[in-house]
Amino acid sequence: MANIYIVEDDTNIQEIEAIALKNSGHSVEQFDDAAHFYKKLEEKLPDLAILDLMLPDEDGYETVSYTHLRAHETLA
Repeated sequence: MANIYIVEDDTNIQEIEAIALKNSGHSVEQFDDAAHFYKKLEEKLPDLAILDLMLPDEDGYETVSYTHLRAHETLA
């Protein structure tokens, strides 16, 4: 199935999302902040990223913008 990244600083929410997705057969990787998420993006882009909009180290909208730019650089 899909490779999904969860970027969420609330561990309870992160775990609930991860369990539901894993039970549906997806591969899931979890991140507590944007910095760790960005490091993983350098290795591999996910099929889907679920982002918290209020991360401790960055606004979620900035994270979406960076991810969008990174995806286009990789595809170019």
